[in-house]
Amino acid sequence: MTLQLQAFDRVGIGSQVRQSDFRKYRQVLSQSTKDTLVNDAVSCATSNFNGACGLRYIQKGSRSICSVDSYPTILVLRKIASNLSCFTRTKTGERNNLIKVLLAFLREEVGFRIYRLDVSRFFDSLSIDEATAHVKTGAVTQKTSELL
Repeated sequence: MTLQLQAFDRVGIGSQVRQSDFRKYRQVLSQSTKDTLVNDAVSCATSNFNGACGLRYIQKGSRSICSVDSYPTILVLRKIASNLSCFTRTKTGERNNLIKVLLAFLREEVGFRIYRLDVSRFFDSLSIDEATAHVKTGAVTQKTSELL
């Protein structure tokens, strides 16, 4: 992924608007409001969240879940995740291969019952050490590095 594709400008952050956002955030349906929200996201990114990004932590069982209320902040966080995910895409293939092997094993002659198979909980989606190494080597833009 080139550094130009990692830019925190109107185009880069605007590309983070998803189809599902139109259902959840009705205000995005209006083009003028959408432009305003994207501009707010760009200014949020250029100011490094003004010192805080408004993360709330919710404890659900043994898991800590983060949530954000501000749509512009969500767009910036999606852009950061998008910039970092370009380095970890190979892990998805490994996870898919593991699932195929597990399913093949479970289809053998011995009968098994699967009550719940949630392989994704056994793997981190993003290796923090790998992401930190890429940030230190300059593989991500200075802006992504500052926002992290």
